[in-house]
Amino acid sequence: MTSYQLWLTLMRHGVSPNQIYVLDCLRHKVKPTSIVDEFIEIRKCRDLGLVTEEGVITIEGLSLLDEFETYLVKTKKKVETAVLGDKFLDNIKTYIEMFPQKKLPSGKYARQPVKDIKDAFTWFFKNYPEYSWIDVLDATHYYVYMASQKDYLYMMDSLHFISKTDPITKKIRSSLASACLEVKDNPELNQNKHE
Repeated sequence: MTSYQLWLTLMRHGVSPNQIYVLDCLRHKVKPTSIVDEFIEIRKCRDLGLVTEEGVITIEGLSLLDEFETYLVKTKKKVETAVLGDKFLDNIKTYIEMFPQKKLPSGKYARQPVKDIKDAFTWFFKNYPEYSWIDVLDATHYYVYMASQKDYLYMMDSLHFISKTDPITKKIRSSLASACLEVKDNPELNQNKHE
C-alpha cells in the first residue's frame, strides 16, 4: 500500500486534507490551529453530511475518519518494518530482556515498554543507519555487562540508553551509538560472541 491510497480515500469521499484535519480535531475535542479556516472547513463538512448543525461528527464522518486512519496505520507499519526490519519485535524483546528486571540505583526501572522502545529504535536507525541489530545487541550486552560489574550504578534505563535529550542544549544523544562504535572498534570487548 502506498500513501496514494490515502488520497484515493479522500477523492472517493470528495473531502480535502483540511476537512479530515478538522474532523479529527472535532473527534478528539482539540481546537484546530490557524493553518486552516476552521469555520469554512466545518461548513464544508456540514454540507457533505459529515458534521451536524451542532458541530457533532455524524456516523458518516466517523466512518470516513476510521477508513483514513486505517490506511495511516498501515503506512506507519510499513515504515517501521522498512526502518527496523521484519523481525524487529523479536529484536526489541531481546534488547529489553538484556536489562535487569529491577529498579536501578537511580530509582528508575531498568526496562521500558515495547512501544516506547520501538519509537526510540525508529529514531535510532534513521539517525545511525550504519548499525545493524547485531551491532545493537552486541553493544547492549557489553553495556549491561559492564554496568553489572559496578552494581548498575549510573546505568541508564533501556529507553534512555537508545536516546536521551540534554535538558540544557536540547540535543539528542545516543549512548547506544557510542557503545556500538566502541564495540566495533574493539572487537575483543564483544562478550556476546563468547556465549
